[in-house]
Amino acid sequence: MEESQEEVPPSSLINNTLRKLCSVQDGIISDLTQLTLGSSSKNMNIESSSRGGRGLGWDSPASQSTHSDASSADALSSSILAGVATERKRNLEHSFNVFLQQHIDQALGKGFDDNVGRHSGPVFFQVPRASVWFDAVNRVYKFFMLDPSEKDTKAKQILGSLQILVETEVRFSDARCAKVLPLAISAYKDGLPPHYTHMHHQEKLELALSVLSAQARGPMYEEYVSQLEDACERIWQDGRMGCETLSLTGNTCKHPRHKIPNDPDDDSSLPVMTHNSGIMYISFCNCGRRQGQREDSFSVKTANHSFYQQLAEACCTRLESISFSTFKPSVTNAKAAKVDGSEDDEMEVDGSSAVSRDSREQLDSGTPHTPGLSLVGTGLSGSMNNATGTAAARMTGDQTHIGSQVVITLTKDDSKVIHKDRGIIRQASTTEYLPGMLHTASPPELLPRWSSWSLCCLGPSSLYSHNAGICDQPGFLPGTNFLLPWDVTVKIEDRDKWPAIADTLGKKALLPKNKKNRVGDIHEFTVKIFLGVEYECVRGHRFMMATPDRHLKASPSGLVKDNATKIANADMPLYFPCPCSRSGGGIVNGQLMRLHVVTPKAPVNVTLSPQVQPGPDPCPRYIPQPCSSLPVKLSASAYWVLRLPYVYVGDQGPHYPPDPRQPTPPSFARLHKGCYGISQVQAYAKDNYV
Repeated sequence: MEESQEEVPPSSLINNTLRKLCSVQDGIISDLTQLTLGSSSKNMNIESSSRGGRGLGWDSPASQSTHSDASSADALSSSILAGVATERKRNLEHSFNVFLQQHIDQALGKGFDDNVGRHSGPVFFQVPRASVWFDAVNRVYKFFMLDPSEKDTKAKQILGSLQILVETEVRFSDARCAKVLPLAISAYKDGLPPHYTHMHHQEKLELALSVLSAQARGPMYEEYVSQLEDACERIWQDGRMGCETLSLTGNTCKHPRHKIPNDPDDDSSLPVMTHNSGIMYISFCNCGRRQGQREDSFSVKTANHSFYQQLAEACCTRLESISFSTFKPSVTNAKAAKVDGSEDDEMEVDGSSAVSRDSREQLDSGTPHTPGLSLVGTGLSGSMNNATGTAAARMTGDQTHIGSQVVITLTKDDSKVIHKDRGIIRQASTTEYLPGMLHTASPPELLPRWSSWSLCCLGPSSLYSHNAGICDQPGFLPGTNFLLPWDVTVKIEDRDKWPAIADTLGKKALLPKNKKNRVGDIHEFTVKIFLGVEYECVRGHRFMMATPDRHLKASPSGLVKDNATKIANADMPLYFPCPCSRSGGGIVNGQLMRLHVVTPKAPVNVTLSPQVQPGPDPCPRYIPQPCSSLPVKLSASAYWVLRLPYVYVGDQGPHYPPDPRQPTPPSFARLHKGCYGISQVQAYAKDNYV
């Protein structure tokens, strides 16, 4: 048989364990002593004396440490056992068995006295038989648990009284929420306009809910939230619902819900009126010489065409202008084409545009063609990129930079024979028009009914004085009414390729006389072009830019130190903060609205091929003429102004301006570089494209 193990009392086991711990870690003795709960020093001495047999004294420091450890461990074990015993007793007193047994004893004894009234009466208590008790319980269960609709009026009254007496928390919550509900409704009504949109309704409702949640409490809160939402909804729908239509600048119509003229809506109860946000802006005509107020526009035609036509009647109509291609109907029932492509299909559409573009270049067979200048590396990139490249993009000349100048070398390979092949040219439709604005993703055979762009000539180049700046156009902020000079040096290696220039320059063009290089004589001439990139803000301020990230600011004496190299060779932002934002009143963005070009008195044409991207990719680029068209040539020695669209609307809707209070990356909206180019003046040959 195995020897039975000797049982160790719990108190001794705890004492031995704690004694070992105390002997190993002397540093925790003081902490253990502080945890002693109610133990006395006398018991400690007795325990220590009985175990060690040394009484209250110590013979040596080692024995003193041993007795101290033992006494601390004994005290801690005693306190732990006392705490465990107390907790166990408390759990027994509060156990469910004890609770139930107390009620059973009282029920079998004197019974329960349930009379809580002011005047107590005799107590009648009986212990029913089991059958009677189960029958009564079943009846009570059915009374309380059945559907309230199946109860009679008296039962409902009893239940209502019982609920009032028992559900004290519900009564408090109901009273509290009922008191706060009118305050929340008043917060919703405070400052309401006569008509407002659903967004404004939601904002006011959130305010009312915050008032209710700050003071309402209890289980009735959710019910009163529903009551508040229903009340606010009724207030809004009671003749206060406003028109939800947004203008092209992002403002809502100020009128109540209504129909517009020729609206197919069958709701005859709605009034008929045009949209109006009630906001007026200050803007300028095509040439920039006349200022006028414009209403916030809700249609592309009003924003980009009608407003400028009204101002032009008294200003711009007498000026020379270049018209861009628009829809010319051949039938009386012309209609808008269904454009299924989206902005994501831009690359696919550009592929078809490139085919028609190549066809357009083959207009005249056997006719020498003088292409534009390929300024790869200078930012001009032949006036167009791959998506809208034209003849100006195929120049093979070399170019270099000399200071702020752009030097262009024309070689023998710069000319190209264009073969006539009109059979594959895609003609513009005369029965269907483009419903929106023209951009690089538009179908190549569709044209808009009106142009959103304008190009006019103010007069000869002598109208602009670089010492005085622009003097006859109002609205410019001080020091910003100047154009920037751009010097372009053109070198010609083969005089026969540009006959007009060669005939005009003659021997005067030989600047480096009697000097030759490996390719022969170099004939060169320099042209000076003045460029200006103009912005307008909604307050009627106008300003020019010196670089893509800096305003133009001339000295008090009118001295301008900048040149146009940076604005010609880089993307220009479509929106930039107006200098008036520094004077207070909030930040206001200026929008790129005009390009000023003063052409040189030389046998060359400055060309324009602008591309505006009003949003981040994959937003298409908006252009004044189809992709297959050649860049627009400006006459020499003249002051030209290109007015850009006021709003940009694509197939997916308008492109809204960015919030001026938020930082906007430069690539958000921009005028792409490659807008400016140079080509030879028209040659004397018949039907000669140069």
